[in-house]
Amino acid sequence: MTKEVNVVLQAKGGCGKSFAMNALAQYALENLNDVPVYCFDVDTSNHTLSKFKSLNVQTFDLIPEGHTTISQKRCETFFEHIIEQGEGRFIIDVGATAFQSLLAFMQENQFVPTMKDLGYTVNLHTVLSPKQDLIQTVMGLDSLAFSLSTGKDIVVWINQRNQEIRINGLEFEETDIYKKLEHTIKTVITLPYYSSDTIREDIPEIMAAGLTFSEAIESEDFSVFSRNRLKKVKAEYFAEIGKLYSQTSEKIKK
Repeated sequence: MTKEVNVVLQAKGGCGKSFAMNALAQYALENLNDVPVYCFDVDTSNHTLSKFKSLNVQTFDLIPEGHTTISQKRCETFFEHIIEQGEGRFIIDVGATAFQSLLAFMQENQFVPTMKDLGYTVNLHTVLSPKQDLIQTVMGLDSLAFSLSTGKDIVVWINQRNQEIRINGLEFEETDIYKKLEHTIKTVITLPYYSSDTIREDIPEIMAAGLTFSEAIESEDFSVFSRNRLKKVKAEYFAEIGKLYSQTSEKIKK
């Protein structure tokens, strides 16, 4: 019986958390058919994931009406709801504003060991983004590893959709921070950098339309060339995500 919970946590807003969970959900729905896939959007400030209708995303408000911070009791109710579902793959998009509060809840309630004791595989996702966001997102990764990881639980997404990421000229897996945290990292998923303006414009366009890769590829609202580019991007993204499940690109649907 497969029981897997995927939670994305990062203190920096706009770094690609929702995009990562979106891509993971698409991959799971198309390639992992052993159990149902459940998507949740608990982003308290911007429900991005729930805009994708075909993912059947459920929203859950962690902030009580009239309050400005998330409720620890609502966090408990939310995760109890997941446990009640039994088997399945659970993909949870968490906004930056909830990072500290949810991290505190998960640490205080020993979320990771508790879920593991219940038979769940726990994947703690976090995203590194370039430019001025890099230092803050690396700090978020460090905080996540220190606070929650009980082993190789962390999945690091290198979001290079708009610019390549280098830390002091090094790729992430060559850096001291990676070596320091390697014992907590399950895998690194690298979203490739594309120098082509057309590809960099294709992805925001389908995101704004609330379409999955497959929906956009089948849609005549996009040009033949755009759909061909999206096929390439989808295949490369899915190959990277497949590393989380120890699958080779040859086994992945394109």
